[in-house]
Amino acid sequence: MKSTLLVSFVLFASVIINSQSLNYKDDTPDRTPAFENLNDNSGSGYADAVALNNQGINLALAKKYDEASKLFRQVVGAVPLSPEAHYNLGLSLLKSGHESEGIEFLNHSISIQPDHLRPHIVLGEAFYQRGELDKSIVELRRAGELDPKDPVTFNDIAVALTAVNDYKQAMEAVETAIKLKPDFANAYNNRGMIYYNTKKYKESIVSFRQAIALDPALAAAHNNLGTALAMTGKVKDSLKCYIEAIRLKPDWDYALYNVAVSYLKLG
Repeated sequence: MKSTLLVSFVLFASVIINSQSLNYKDDTPDRTPAFENLNDNSGSGYADAVALNNQGINLALAKKYDEASKLFRQVVGAVPLSPEAHYNLGLSLLKSGHESEGIEFLNHSISIQPDHLRPHIVLGEAFYQRGELDKSIVELRRAGELDPKDPVTFNDIAVALTAVNDYKQAMEAVETAIKLKPDFANAYNNRGMIYYNTKKYKESIVSFRQAIALDPALAAAHNNLGTALAMTGKVKDSLKCYIEAIRLKPDWDYALYNVAVSYLKLG
């Protein structure tokens, strides 16, 4: 089980806004970063460490991350060569707001086991949220190397690359995501955003429509389709898209703003 970046690029009607967020932030059940069971039994206190680790996982699942971190610290002390122990502590620290220390322990996990997939993905998320985009891209690319068949990771790579305006490589990544998962609505939405940012509005409209066909409840795609339509002069059609986005997400400021701009344009 892995976690990653998501995918909702959002556009204002009059100003381009890249408001993408990473996937596990959306609480998608099968993408939420999981805490791990211990596999390294080399430490003398392994049995006690397993019990503490299990208690820590239960606390983390109850969102009691500070308490979980205290137990995971004991686990790391008992089995200091366990990549899972360092990963669990790093993830728990991140979730409790201790970013720098969490990143440190995630890196420890990787130093013990360089092909440990999950910390690369979680680090990609953490660096992305901190605005350290180059580091985020490095971690996500490594995750893609470790699991080249995961479409979400490649979609996330596209999100990060788009954030640094590297549209060529972003397109390559998102096309890989679509090839791996042809019904991946968020990937089509992100491909539409890349087209939009490179002023290929007709292509972006096609891609946003594909995203909606695959997931009619994807509010970001409706909003983005509206913005692309507005750029081609179809303001009335764009207004319908914004209204649908608001129906799906009633308190969404972006879409509400776009509706207001549309009414101003229509007079």
